Amino acid sequence: MRIKPFVVASLVASVAGSLCSPQGSHAEGPCLNWIERHPATSPSGRQIHELAYDSARSVVVFFGGWGSSVLGDTWEWNGSNWTQAATTGPAPRGENGLAYDSVAQRTFLFGGSNGTVDFDDMWKWDGTVWTSVPISGPKPSARHHGLMVYDSARNVLVLYGGRKGLDGSDPSNYNGETWEWD
Repeated sequence: MRIKPFVVASLVASVAGSLCSPQGSHAEGPCLNWIERHPATSPSGRQIHELAYDSARSVVVFFGGWGSSVLGDTWEWNGSNWTQAATTGPAPRGENGLAYDSVAQRTFLFGGSNGTVDFDDMWKWDGTVWTSVPISGPKPSARHHGLMVYDSARNVLVLYGGRKGLDGSDPSNYNGETWEWD
């Protein structure tokens, strides 16, 4: 059976029209929109940085990235302004894993790259200072582009994937490992 174009268009228009009412809500709750903010202070423009939400302090933690150089600064967003929280801590890098552990009430960082070296170190941020986390025993290999998240149901940090080296065209450089930190 072939669907006529006007039927599909009507169905799409009908579904799209029902997603958000003029009153600003839909079946799942209020409609959400992006709103550009214009804070008085903000980090320099950059890419491949990481963000994590610190629920105990109600701030977004921002680390590193690449701008005109590789950066190692820490910023926090309180919903209206950015504050530079630290300029010391992990070596400058981007593409690292970053996740907030709500039980430890710390933001953890693993790995990343400065464009020449991939890192296999781990750090924790308490809102004031970065502290290196010693890892004894097995640990993930050095990598960048690995993603990290906190699993609150099991109280573990989960690190997945990433890449070693600078050659993105070589599939053997991609990593499919899963690691947990508890």
